[in-house]
This record gives sequence, C-alpha cells and structure tokens, in this order.
Amino acid sequence: PIREHTQVVVHGLRSAPQHNHKQGVVMGFDPSAGRYMVRLSDDQDTTISLKPENLTQMAEVEVTGVRSSPELNGGHGHIVGFDDEKERYMVHLDSGKTISLKLDNVIFSSGTSVMISGLTGAEQHNGKWGTIVEVDREARRYEVQLTLQ
Repeated sequence: PIREHTQVVVHGLRSAPQHNHKQGVVMGFDPSAGRYMVRLSDDQDTTISLKPENLTQMAEVEVTGVRSSPELNGGHGHIVGFDDEKERYMVHLDSGKTISLKLDNVIFSSGTSVMISGLTGAEQHNGKWGTIVEVDREARRYEVQLTLQ
C-alpha cells in the first residue's frame, strides 16, 4: 500500500468533485474500509477517506519514449496530477515545464509504491501492492518487492 506521509493528488471523485486535483498527505490506511485517510494540503483540518484508485502518488519519474518531443526523454520530474479522461499523468519537470504523459512514457523511481497490473504470465499477482526495488530501463521492467497482506 501507499506509505504514510506520502504526498498524493486526488482525482476521479464523483460524490465530492470539489476535492479533485487537490494535493494531500496519506495519514494512514483503514484495511476494513479499503481506504486511505488523506489530509488535504489546502486545509490542514480536513482529512478525507479515499479509495486507492482516487489517489496518485506525487512520485519522482524519468521521461522516456516520447517521440513527438524526443528532447524530453531522460528528463526528470515529479507527478503533480492525473487526467482521468485522457489517462495521463501531469508531470512537472525539473526544467520548470509541466507536461502530460502516458503511463508508457514515465519510469518510476526505486522506492515507489505500486499496484501490480497487466501481468499475463503471473496473473495471480495482479492487484497486489509492492515497492519498486530496481528498475531495468533497457527492458522497461521493474523488480517489485510484494507487500505482505
């Protein structure tokens, strides 16, 4: 699961859309509800309970495989949002520019919490949480230490 004190951005809320695109900090996880407790950054007194699919970690990433602007490849930045309609990350680059990128165009850093998805040879691991321990940039694969649940 996402670790406590991780910075996140909220998205995809239908019942409380006023909180979409707000940043916050994970304060804990309620396993019985399957929800994270998130303290919103714009209001230190407000903590909301959110499903994992409504959170995106503000993780550090490297840009890769952008054909339309190859000069961006190899650049570094951090995720500042997620566009649900386009299914793209909003990434603020270290250069100061903010761009929209598909999942295939970002490489997450070691230490990032991830939910496994898309495996075809080991489907039993899809939906499980883990932490990236190593990145193979050439193969575009991650070594993930699964979290005991």
